[in-house]
Amino acid sequence: MSTPLAGRLMAGLRDADRMDAAAALALRITGAGLTLITQLVAARWLGLSEFGAFSNAWVWATLAAALAQAGFASTTTRFASSYREERDGRSLLGLVIFSQAVALGLGLVAILVITIIASLPAIGLGPAQVEALTVGALAVPFLAQIDIGKGLTRAAGSAALAYLPGMLLRPAFFLVGIAALIGIGAVPDAATAMWASLAAVIGAWIVQALIAARRLRPFLATSAPCWSPGRWSRVSVGVLVSDAYLLVVASVDVILLNLLASAEAGGAYFAAAKLAALTSYVLFAVSAVAQGRFAALAAQNSTGRLEAASRRFCRLALWPTFAAAAGLAIAGPALLDLFGEGFRQAAGPLLVLVAAYVVQAATGPVRVLLVMTGRQKPLAILLTACAVLCIILNLVLIPVLDLWGAAWAFFITTTVASTGMALLARHALGFWCLPLPAPSGEQG
Repeated sequence: MSTPLAGRLMAGLRDADRMDAAAALALRITGAGLTLITQLVAARWLGLSEFGAFSNAWVWATLAAALAQAGFASTTTRFASSYREERDGRSLLGLVIFSQAVALGLGLVAILVITIIASLPAIGLGPAQVEALTVGALAVPFLAQIDIGKGLTRAAGSAALAYLPGMLLRPAFFLVGIAALIGIGAVPDAATAMWASLAAVIGAWIVQALIAARRLRPFLATSAPCWSPGRWSRVSVGVLVSDAYLLVVASVDVILLNLLASAEAGGAYFAAAKLAALTSYVLFAVSAVAQGRFAALAAQNSTGRLEAASRRFCRLALWPTFAAAAGLAIAGPALLDLFGEGFRQAAGPLLVLVAAYVVQAATGPVRVLLVMTGRQKPLAILLTACAVLCIILNLVLIPVLDLWGAAWAFFITTTVASTGMALLARHALGFWCLPLPAPSGEQG
């Protein structure tokens, strides 16, 4: 992102939010740069086919981790923020213990399930892909724990520190690991790369746990925890569907391309998807700050200020995203060439993916607006339908259009989901979460 765009984004935020948003955005951009470099190095080292197997294993792991955290990555932010304000250290302690236990338990289940599925002859995976998936499965509990720690750290008042381990340190650790493997002349295959990725995840998990513990220690009770598992879980179910939708849309295309087309197609598309995701980072930074802001305004029952804040955040998300998308559309083919031979086949689908992110930015942080205002149940129904739509579209379009089919499935699903969430916000809250002028006399 250019300096004028970054300045415009920060200028639109309140003084209390500006530094945290700037730090979160800087982390996201730096982490994106590290991730891109890491993917480039890994692709060059592994080659298109092995990189496809590696990306498939990583996508399986991240999808399973999103399910294993069971929605608590966002639920912890909502409840822990409330407990901090109320000085309810016993409930906060109970929430921390319960959410971590859920993520660990479901993460262990995910290891077993992925290992069994990957080994089924009907799936048709080769030995190298099965080994990579098995190693990737080991990362699931740690990835889920990182998500929980991220939510707790956000509640402790710092979006920047919340995202530091997962978005900056993990790719940095992975880059070091890949460089070490190349240095010792390790066999360039997907499983070896996944071992380096697993080590990076564990390192990021340790740092995340230390940060969350330090930030929350002043607010935690030293006596017995207070438990509300039913209340926490009911809210988390709706949030889980929302989180799972995001991962399904970002993952099922790569998985099905590997199954229905080839590892080469999956690898090329994964590279394009990573490049296209660069255009989502402004929306990420805006959403990171908006989440806490929306929760506070919802607690105050201030509909007018909530509307003004949502529209302002939408404007802050859309125009920088559009500018970034235009730049990526021009530079995309050259960037794909950096990954190695064969990756340029995804240049056309890259344009479709970028367009989808522009559509998504038009409704800004509408998803977190609905979650923070307690509309997670209708949101869950909507996003469940969209996730099913995404799977159906990929199953229908990939055999016919290959990489283009996966890209169009992503675009259509994103457009339907964004439109549906905007309509849901209008019906439930009485206003449009769109980049419109703020209501007269209202400030967010």
